[in-house]
Amino acid sequence: MAAALKLFAERADELAIRREVQNGMVAIAIAAGPLPCRAAEAPVDFARDIQPLLASRCYDCHGPEKAKGGLHLTTLKNALRGGESGEPTLIAGASARSLLIKRVTTLDEDDVMPQKSERLPPAEVALLRRWIDEGAVWPENLKHWAYVKPVRPPLPALASTASAARPLNAIDRLVFARLEKEGLAPAPAVDPARWLRRVSLDLVGLPPSPNDVAAFLADSPAGEPAYARAVDRLLASPHYGERWARPWLDLARYADSHGFQRDDLRDLWPYRDWVVRAMNADLPFDQFTVMQLAGDLLPEAHPKKNPDPLIATGFHRATPTNVEAGTDQEEGRVNQVFDRVNTTGAVWLGTTLECAQCHHHKYDPISQRDYYRLFAFFNHTERETDFTSAKALAALKFIGPYLTLPDLTADAAQSTLAIRTAELDTRIAAASARARADFPAWEQSLVASLATAGQTHPLEIVEFESSGEVEFRQLPDRSLVIDSAPERDTSSITVRTKLTGITGFKLEALTDPSLPGSGPGRGDAARPNFVLNGFQITATPDAGAPTPVKLVRASASFSQPKFAVENLLRPEINPREGWAISPQFARDHWAIFETDTPLGSVAGTTFTFRLTQQFGAARMIGRLRLSALTGRIGGTTIPAGVASALAVAPAQRTTAQTEALHAYHLASDPAVAALRQEKIRLASAVTPVSSPRTLVMRELAQPRATTVMTRGNFLDPGEPVQPGTPAVLHPFPSSTARPTRLDLARWLVDPENPLVARVTVNRWWAEFFGRGLVGTPEDFGAKGDAPTHPELLDWLSVEFVAHGWSMKHLHRLIALSATYRQSSRISPEAWTRDDQNRLLARGPRFRLDAEAIRDNALAVAGLLSPTLGGPPVRPFQPAGLWDNKVGGDKVTYDLSTGEDAYRRGLYTVWKRGSPYPSFINFDATARTACTVRRSRSNTPLQALTLLNDPVYVEAARALAARVVREGPDSAVSSRLAYAFQLSLARPPSAVELAALTRLHAQQSAAHADPNTAWQAVAAALLNLDEMITKN
Repeated sequence: MAAALKLFAERADELAIRREVQNGMVAIAIAAGPLPCRAAEAPVDFARDIQPLLASRCYDCHGPEKAKGGLHLTTLKNALRGGESGEPTLIAGASARSLLIKRVTTLDEDDVMPQKSERLPPAEVALLRRWIDEGAVWPENLKHWAYVKPVRPPLPALASTASAARPLNAIDRLVFARLEKEGLAPAPAVDPARWLRRVSLDLVGLPPSPNDVAAFLADSPAGEPAYARAVDRLLASPHYGERWARPWLDLARYADSHGFQRDDLRDLWPYRDWVVRAMNADLPFDQFTVMQLAGDLLPEAHPKKNPDPLIATGFHRATPTNVEAGTDQEEGRVNQVFDRVNTTGAVWLGTTLECAQCHHHKYDPISQRDYYRLFAFFNHTERETDFTSAKALAALKFIGPYLTLPDLTADAAQSTLAIRTAELDTRIAAASARARADFPAWEQSLVASLATAGQTHPLEIVEFESSGEVEFRQLPDRSLVIDSAPERDTSSITVRTKLTGITGFKLEALTDPSLPGSGPGRGDAARPNFVLNGFQITATPDAGAPTPVKLVRASASFSQPKFAVENLLRPEINPREGWAISPQFARDHWAIFETDTPLGSVAGTTFTFRLTQQFGAARMIGRLRLSALTGRIGGTTIPAGVASALAVAPAQRTTAQTEALHAYHLASDPAVAALRQEKIRLASAVTPVSSPRTLVMRELAQPRATTVMTRGNFLDPGEPVQPGTPAVLHPFPSSTARPTRLDLARWLVDPENPLVARVTVNRWWAEFFGRGLVGTPEDFGAKGDAPTHPELLDWLSVEFVAHGWSMKHLHRLIALSATYRQSSRISPEAWTRDDQNRLLARGPRFRLDAEAIRDNALAVAGLLSPTLGGPPVRPFQPAGLWDNKVGGDKVTYDLSTGEDAYRRGLYTVWKRGSPYPSFINFDATARTACTVRRSRSNTPLQALTLLNDPVYVEAARALAARVVREGPDSAVSSRLAYAFQLSLARPPSAVELAALTRLHAQQSAAHADPNTAWQAVAAALLNLDEMITKN
């Protein structure tokens, strides 16, 4: 670490030397203030320049919804009328006498406007002055620029003939014309190697290999065709979809868990893989939209023949789901619909719709009625939660809906299972036939034993209570299946019976296909064990007090060593003791408990069974059945129904009695029982290889009624509404009898929509340049930023739609533009005039996203797995992060092995309650809500992550080994140059090579193992700013 930090210091010295003169010039320029614009200033345009300024700085107090001091600044008429003082806010042609200018420039802190934010900067004040002095032109009924359909602007002619200003496509014409207007020149082109690394990171999210760089440098003298070939190769890569799926999954708030306190895992990864496939195939964005919002309503959608439209609807199933006990299900459902409306508005309309949940939007022309008309489109899908039982009106379970998908591996396993099961069925049928021949003798023997045999009476459960959040269901045979369970639980089971002479109770732990490994415990598929720590019974006769039942003897079908069933007779409960059945999994087990005295009353008795299961790791009985025993215990025990049937003459028996006798006969036949047990074990072995499933949208047969909710309260319905869209946008088709999500999706991608294309290309531009043409990609409304290049934004939007909504076409245009090819070096003048690069006078330079930083390190180290798709993986993270979960399923973080430990970050399990720490350190989010743009911070924790996280430590070791293994020769300088080339796709400068040489020499002198020196070099390279930066 010390060596790495020393190299950082040396690099800092280099940079300081390189920039010494430049920094001095910058300081002087900043002190002198902003440079004047060198071009003749065009007249102020109200829609472009003034209306966005008023909306962002004045509407909080003087907008459509609020008029402090009686002043609205929404129309010229209102501004001229002024507020309560009666003084006009502005006087056309006389800014010096206008109250607006006086209030934004006064030095009196009590009078200065705006009151709620910082003072207007001089540039904005100057803009207001110019507008007023030019006559304060304020068109009536002006529509916000974003709500006007874009048209393709004419391409301007350029005056400059400099090589750096030579346009390569329409993008450059529009950008360079703006630079000429501002008196700036574009930066020179970046060198080919740096450009290839930049475009590789942008298009596939991975660095170029040394072979890629060598091939491109050999081809680059060919000029533009070489650049085009490189871009086309990257666009055709299967990794293109992986890179561009990442920001889309942020928008979709994709995660592998529900969120909230329980935060149980769920299956949604097929949706993530569909997004990758769709982007690789360049699925037109209009189809991409329709399939995600309404794929389930497309006529061609089919669960087997064409499941993709159904899988795509996972976009709106990605919303968090609250299954905490006590949650109001309708409130939870309504909150999910709110999330779907708000996400749709952010992703496709660039609009902050959520403001209108409770009231009319304060800044944009979206009424509360508009909001709930949109709400009505999403109000008719199936609910995702239900009570765990009809009587448990607090505990909830997640029910989907899920779509089971075709899977070749699972299908093959199931086919093998079907063949072997059919063979076993044949053998069971033959054994059953042999057993039936012995039925008369068996019946006589059983009748003879009736006088001394005990009887079993399955008890009907009338109430089940749990200390945890247990999901369960009761089967017709009176058994209870636990579908999900917490890590530990104490449950109370209540039964009622009029039996008398009860001499004991039987607890059965049964197998079930729904349990991990078929059970009988939950645990996990490899070890479906259970540990029952306590078994107490209380008897309450009618009109009597509850009395503990004393148990005097216990026996079981099998007990695990040191976990004998007799442990349950002890009064004290020890979480590390009890009854368990390892290794006899995938078979039924029973335990019998004898009472000290007969129990029961003809008037009825209520028995309460308390089962304590506190071992942990969800080691609980997965399916249980309770029975009362009458008669003798210790010998033959006969089910009460069978005993009743035996008491009836064969000719007088009902069909049900005859069938019960034959079923009991076969169940007690050793050969048949053994074959049936083998069938259970076979099914349990195949259970883990199950077909994948994914969450999908599913419409109700009968739509729900939708109303405006007063102040957003679902308990306070107001005016009924029908599905519809905001009036400020293009018309919604009126011919639809009952509009659905499919109609909404098609309305969104109608070419008449002024927003969708703009919003989409703006997000893509931000991915390439670090900032959108509209700096607020989540808000194209009145409070959002105006576009820095409105003509460019409109040209790209029209081009996008005209070329079939092709994402790859737009990306190709951007990547091959001279604007994108500029060097990211910044001149003193550009720094002073435009430090944020809004005018695009230089190329992009910003830190990589969290996933790309990890992918980049693994790629240069030679560790990254190229495998696409599949269930989420679990790379290294600090131990214990998933251990403190309260309620719900107990899930352990089992580290992925083999190449799964080195998959791309896109495939890392995304648990909302505990996201992957390395990603969070680099500004990834928990995805609890739609994220239009991530923040980009610079913290010490990030440096510590790169130095100490085992993933990066292992990457350094692997990179060191790769350099030694693949280096052109054994010379230290050759290997250092190769390491640098692997990491940054370019050769080192003499100064950089000298710094690495010193580091290697220092480490070689300090350590006998030569690998240590190379690991130090690798660690230093992986921690360079340039390594985690696109520049």
